[in-house]
Amino acid sequence: MVTIHDAIPWRFIFERKQLSYRWYSDMRKKKVTQRAKKIITISETSKLDFASVYKIKPETVEVTYESVHPIFSTTPKPAAVADFKEKYQINKDFILYVGGLKRHKNLRMLIKSFTILVNEYNYPGDLYILGSIRKTMAISSYIYYREKDLRRYAQLKKISDRVKFVGLVSQEEIALFFYLAKAFVSISLYEGFGLPALEAMASGCPAVLSNLGAYPEIAQDAALFVYPYGPHRITEALNKIISDDQMRQQLIKKGLERSKFFDRLKLAKRVLEIYQEVYDDYKVNYQP
Repeated sequence: MVTIHDAIPWRFIFERKQLSYRWYSDMRKKKVTQRAKKIITISETSKLDFASVYKIKPETVEVTYESVHPIFSTTPKPAAVADFKEKYQINKDFILYVGGLKRHKNLRMLIKSFTILVNEYNYPGDLYILGSIRKTMAISSYIYYREKDLRRYAQLKKISDRVKFVGLVSQEEIALFFYLAKAFVSISLYEGFGLPALEAMASGCPAVLSNLGAYPEIAQDAALFVYPYGPHRITEALNKIISDDQMRQQLIKKGLERSKFFDRLKLAKRVLEIYQEVYDDYKVNYQP
C-alpha cells in the first residue's frame, strides 16, 4: 500500500530539474509500479494523473479525500483574536493566500492581480502570503520562488508595503488568519486536492480558486473559479467577493455546507477499509 498525493513532478519541467530529485521521483515511481497492490490518492483528478503517468490501471488507485482539523470550524475567543491582531499589526481588511512558495502556486500572477485590485478598484487592504520553503532532502530548490524575488516583484509593482510575507505559522494562527480574512485566494496551476481551500470553506472564508486541477472537484459551487493566467479576471472575482455582500454570504454558506462532506471519521474509516481489503487479499493469495 502507498499513498501519493499528486503527480506534480511530471506536470512541470522545473520540478525535475535537480538531478537528485529526478532520481528520487523516478525511483519512487519504479517501486510503486513494481510493488504496490493499491495506491491511495486524494482526488479523482490525481487518480487520472496516476493512471497516465504511472501506466497503471485506474482500478489500482483508490480515492480518499482529505479533511481539516476541527479548529478551522471553531469560533476563536475575542481575547485570542485581539492578541493575534496586535501581534501581526492587523488594522484593516486583507486578502489571504495560504499554500507555500512553490512555483506552480503562481504567486507572481497573484501579486500582479492584487496590484490591479489596488490600482483600478481602490482596494484599501493588504495581501497576506503564508508559507515558506520546506528544507527537506527530497525537495528541489528549483520548485520554489525565493521570497526575496517575490518581494522585489512587489516593489516593482509599487505595492511592497501592502504585500505581507508571513512565513510559517502554527495551525492555530492559520485558523485565525482565515477567520479574519476578507477572502482566500489560490490561483495555483495545479492541485491534487488543495487543502487550504477546504480550510477556507470550513472557516467561513469565501474563496477565489483556480479552475485547473482538483479545485473544481473539491469546492464545487462553493467558490468563484478563475483562469489562473488572467489577472483581470482574477481581480474581478476578488472584487465581487469584497463588494457584493449577498454573493459573499452565499459563498460562505455554501462553503460551510460543502466542508461537512469531508468528515474526518468517515474518511479515516475508508482508509482503514482499503488497508483491510489489501490485507485480506494477501492472506488468501499468500503462498509460503
